[in-house]
Amino acid sequence: KEGLIEIEIRPEWGQNGKGSFGRWLGIVYVDGVDINVEMVEKGHAVKYEEGEEKQ
Repeated sequence: KEGLIEIEIRPEWGQNGKGSFGRWLGIVYVDGVDINVEMVEKGHAVKYEEGEEKQ
């Protein structure tokens, strides 16, 4: 269909695929591009490692 994009979601397994707050964690790819990384690189998101203090 015109205008649709294919999205592949590959979960990152930790504690049943969820983070410490019970939210699902995963990587979203669009046309082979890791959207999580793209968002951080373009300033739309901040990388957070579990256990780090928020800035």
